[in-house]
Amino acid sequence: MRKILLTTVFLLISFMSFGCTCLWGGNFIKANKDSRSDVVTGKVIGMYYLFGDKEVLDKGEETDLNQYSDRPFKKFVRIKIEEVIKGNVHTNTIDLYSSFGFDCTEDLSYLETDKWYVISLITRNDEFRVHSCSENILEYFPKQNMVTGKIKGNFKKSMRFYNYDKLKRKIS
Repeated sequence: MRKILLTTVFLLISFMSFGCTCLWGGNFIKANKDSRSDVVTGKVIGMYYLFGDKEVLDKGEETDLNQYSDRPFKKFVRIKIEEVIKGNVHTNTIDLYSSFGFDCTEDLSYLETDKWYVISLITRNDEFRVHSCSENILEYFPKQNMVTGKIKGNFKKSMRFYNYDKLKRKIS
C-alpha cells in the first residue's frame, strides 16, 4: 500500500512540474531568417480575457476579476496589423493568445496598449501565439523607423536599436 501511495504522489508531482523544455533558439534575426513563421508589424489595440467561447472581458475595464475566478479563461492581445513582413497573414487584426510558458509559448502581459511591435507568429490550434524559445517580439518606433530588442548577437547581448528597413531585409 505504501508503494502505491508513494508512486501516486510521485506521478502527481511529475505531471505538475511539466514545463517547456525547448533550447534557446537565438536572437530575432537568427530565429526568423529561415523560419516559416509569419512576421508582422502591428499596434496593440487591446488586452482581453476570454471566458468559454464567447464572453470577452476588456483588461482595461475596472472589473472585479474575482467574480470570474472559478472559470477557466484565456488571455489575448488584439493587434492591428500595419505590415506583413513575411508570411501569409490576410487580416487587419489578429488575436494573439498569451500563455503561462508551460507550452513553450510566451506570456504577453508585458505588451502595452498603443505601442508598436514586430512579432514573429506561430499558429497553434487556429490561434496566433508567440514561441518563447527565442527572441520573437521587438518594440517598434515608427517615427524613428527603429526597433529595439535582442536583435542580433548571443543570448547575453543587451537590448539594442536597429534600423527597421534593414531588419526587414535580413529576415525576408
